[in-house]
Amino acid sequence: MRQAFLIAAFALVTSLLFSQAQVDNRERFLLNVQKTSELILIDGELNESAWTQTSVATPFFNKWPTDSGYADAKTDVKVIFNDEYIYVSAVNYQAKKDLIIQTLKRDQLDSYWNSENFSIVVDPMNQKSTGFMFGVNAGGSQIEASINILGAWSVPNENWDNKWFSAVKVLEDRWIVEMAIPFTVLRFKKGVNEWGVNFVRTDMKRNAYSTWAQVPVQLNGVDLGHLGTLQFDGALSPRQSRVTLIPYLSGSNTQDFEEGEDAKLDANAGLDAKIALTSSLNLDLTYNPDFSNVDVDKQVTNVTRFSIFFPERRNFFLENADLFSNYGSWMVRPFFSRKIGIQEGEPIPIQMGARITGNITKSLRVGVMDIQTKSTDEFSANNYFVASLQQRVFNRSTLKFFAGNRQTNEVVEGDISDEYNRTYGGEFQ
Repeated sequence: MRQAFLIAAFALVTSLLFSQAQVDNRERFLLNVQKTSELILIDGELNESAWTQTSVATPFFNKWPTDSGYADAKTDVKVIFNDEYIYVSAVNYQAKKDLIIQTLKRDQLDSYWNSENFSIVVDPMNQKSTGFMFGVNAGGSQIEASINILGAWSVPNENWDNKWFSAVKVLEDRWIVEMAIPFTVLRFKKGVNEWGVNFVRTDMKRNAYSTWAQVPVQLNGVDLGHLGTLQFDGALSPRQSRVTLIPYLSGSNTQDFEEGEDAKLDANAGLDAKIALTSSLNLDLTYNPDFSNVDVDKQVTNVTRFSIFFPERRNFFLENADLFSNYGSWMVRPFFSRKIGIQEGEPIPIQMGARITGNITKSLRVGVMDIQTKSTDEFSANNYFVASLQQRVFNRSTLKFFAGNRQTNEVVEGDISDEYNRTYGGEFQ
């Protein structure tokens, strides 16, 4: 027992020392960004003078299948900004006849990585724990995703949706992508002048991936721990959205002619609200949601004895979702948000909910969520409360604490579910 403890302690100390000794890409890779007052037309032409007056991010390093040397396909990236948008251009050198495009659908993550594409990854909060990805393939198909840490991996979630703009132009020897990303869709502190950033290029002719800031082969190309630095030429103070309201109204008219019943009218209404308490702390509110705008799940055949963890697609639960879900290990999770609003395969209406997530300090993240469901003919009403604290220590290590409680507060006769379920725990990652 003592020998096993010493081996484990030695491995832990060694890993911590190694994590501190890693070369920081934020110092190695630096891209200066100029502010412009020129009107930028998103057309893939790059004929505005502002594109000629800013730095170029090049060359790209091989990422996969090997992480040594420079990429064979040349890529030139430039970034400029104004008070409303951050603009990104990429000239991807590749013969037109060699381009491979597997999808023209939006937010198709698997098919996206198997097509010629270009992506930008940003960490506006400089936390190395959350970020955003925006990408376009050579056919013009967009994808945007929030990036969270799951174990040792930076995992993109394409169910996070926002509005941004892009255009692609394909020439004989290269294809060009131009992007405009509104500052209002990102979370960052005003007054900063540096973000974490990386650019990812897929070259399907050579079956290779490359990145501007070098990423080891064993990690994702979107890894938040290996981002370079996007350095703005002044402190950022753009317009950001403080409050977003999303109301809905639905109605139906049904009539049973065989039974001779009169027509029955039914109406429903609800509201979602997103409020920026600070530049890094968000309040989400929902009242009587129906989630009718959520995409359906992919059809999956389950040949195991375990339940399938379908991804969360409801907007209320998406932002900073890792604060609640990134506990436990594969197939063993103390909290799974898809369980809220469904019981034994039956939908349970949600009455209301509130959710606060984000950063209190540079190294402390918090998440608190409280949701109340309604009772049905078969199932009791329940209150779900979840709290999470994540304190960053050392370079990329984290101390985490979790508390979850489900409490029945309106019992329906015949419902044999447990009155409550409580879970508490902590982790060092």
